[in-house]
Amino acid sequence: SLSATASPPVTLTISTNVSDVSEGSITAAQHFKNTDLPPALLKDKKWRRVVISTLFLWAASQADVFNITKAQIASALKHILPVVF
Repeated sequence: SLSATASPPVTLTISTNVSDVSEGSITAAQHFKNTDLPPALLKDKKWRRVVISTLFLWAASQADVFNITKAQIASALKHILPVVF
């Protein structure tokens, strides 16, 4: 038997300024879409072409690619995004 519980809504502030990014609590049940991204990341498919591909390269360089935490991904993105912009 499977059951599902609703997660409370979360307010997410997206900023292109990396110093404004803070780690929050994001549950596995939450889903985001590309339309949730800032327009600058959607322009010229920058999110997919540059950010995601760079994140994959970073992940491939990790000791255990199957056990990367959300905090590690957030930290990597904090370093990747300033280079993209």
